[in-house]
Amino acid sequence: MEGNVTLKKPTDVFSDKCSLLVNMTQPVLDNSNLKIHHSDPVLQILGVNSTPKTEVVLQQLHEGSKQAHSIDRAMLYKIAFECYKCLDKWIWDSGNTSSISQQANSFPFILIGDTFVNVDRVAENGQFEAKPYLHVLPAAFTSFRNLWTCIGVEKQFTATQLLTVLQELKAQHGNQPLPKSDLSVVFTILNKGIFEAKVKIMHDCLIPNEHGVLHFASELFYNDSPWKPLTSGVTLCHENIPRAMARHLGIKTTRHHSLETHIVDDPSPLAFDFEQREELTVRIKNIISAYPSKKDILKELIQNADDAEATEIHFIWDKRQHGKVKTFGKKWNILQGPALCVFNNKVFSDADIKGIQQLGEGGKHNTPGKIGKYGVGFNSVYHLTDCPSILTGDEVLCISDPNQKYNEKHSNNERYGIGYKLADTFKEMYVDVYKSFLPDKFSLKEGTMFRLPLRMGTNANTSKISQQGVTDRDMKKLCSALSEDPEGLILFLKNICKIKVHEISEDSRGLKTIFEGKLDCQYMSMETLRLILPGEAFGKKMGRVRNQAGMSL
Repeated sequence: MEGNVTLKKPTDVFSDKCSLLVNMTQPVLDNSNLKIHHSDPVLQILGVNSTPKTEVVLQQLHEGSKQAHSIDRAMLYKIAFECYKCLDKWIWDSGNTSSISQQANSFPFILIGDTFVNVDRVAENGQFEAKPYLHVLPAAFTSFRNLWTCIGVEKQFTATQLLTVLQELKAQHGNQPLPKSDLSVVFTILNKGIFEAKVKIMHDCLIPNEHGVLHFASELFYNDSPWKPLTSGVTLCHENIPRAMARHLGIKTTRHHSLETHIVDDPSPLAFDFEQREELTVRIKNIISAYPSKKDILKELIQNADDAEATEIHFIWDKRQHGKVKTFGKKWNILQGPALCVFNNKVFSDADIKGIQQLGEGGKHNTPGKIGKYGVGFNSVYHLTDCPSILTGDEVLCISDPNQKYNEKHSNNERYGIGYKLADTFKEMYVDVYKSFLPDKFSLKEGTMFRLPLRMGTNANTSKISQQGVTDRDMKKLCSALSEDPEGLILFLKNICKIKVHEISEDSRGLKTIFEGKLDCQYMSMETLRLILPGEAFGKKMGRVRNQAGMSL
């Protein structure tokens, strides 16, 4: 760099060997005109400075940051390199870092291209840059590690750095759409900086909406139910944000929102709490281990239906894969496969819904006339499934999820189940779930359908209840149990007159009946009962029939 030639005291002048460290703020010896080399002993005798203090070097960088656009780029690089090198060595030799760190963070300190930027806009390493807001430290400067550690240059971009850029863009553009260049920067920060780097965001993050206007994540929704009309007040996030990223950033989905509107405490809305309590997985595991026979499932469900005064019960082995588009979400979709469905023609009462949530009790113990012979209770179904659900009266859906794996989380509250009151709009919104309850095969309004998605494959491997998967052989054995042991069921029934077992194959929509039993115990002749039941059972059954008819034994 060229400057004015003037006379100075030797002690106010710096040797030309340190020109790049001081020449923008301090006088430098004109060795070309004096024809004297900087190593000449005369200069030392005269007191010419050859080693500038750190404050002077920092002043050189500060002045360079202010004049960067008027200085040749190559010269600017040489100045920055020599200054950084000097400061790095000084830190290594002295160990004193506080004064350098404070001053370096008070002005644009790091040269990026042909301009200087603040320390908090730079990281040593990075898989991305978001210029002109965030920069990776140039490779030529990375060797000055003592300096970068001293002044606080981050190894990787931090959440604070990333969020600060978003906040500045919001302050700059307000409620106006971001320019294309800034929108691209935002997507880079969200995708590369936060989502792919798996950075956990503890605060509400700013995200572009569908029009490119920055909003807080808590105000936005990802549209994962495009078939459903948007409700009033719903603002969607930008279409370039995929679902996985949206969930990571704390954006709710429209599907969650529609479910959430049904989960409130007031008795008038369309939802209510439904969950079994206690440490469910351990408790249920112990319950089903005490009743190892899967046949208990049939007995319990038949007995429950009989106690509810149902007159018929159907067991349906549905082998199909149901739709996975209009469901409660990705977690739920694994339950859309093969299931055992059980239908009886009696709608649950409120007491039934409360009773079925009780572990080890059931809802029968204080009700006269309820036999409760098979004390296993509803929990016997966990031999087959991890997530039983009940649709009763075509109006109420109850889902039990002891593993907390399948229900989408709507809040920070831990839920082991959920209940919904089914409006027509709800059924349309989640029609793939609704169809899995076989509304085209049974009159759901006049009864109750249990759906037990079979524990298979990875479901079994990750289950906290049972890691024993359900095979086709298990299901065939279960379905044949009714035809092999009818007297074991008839003996204790009061109301059930019809029991049927059906199959729906993978590629079929029709019911195939594989067993049918009809029974009218109160009006059946003695001769018919004698043919069906063995001697002792016949005697017990006839005693019950006489009692019901008001006859003495």
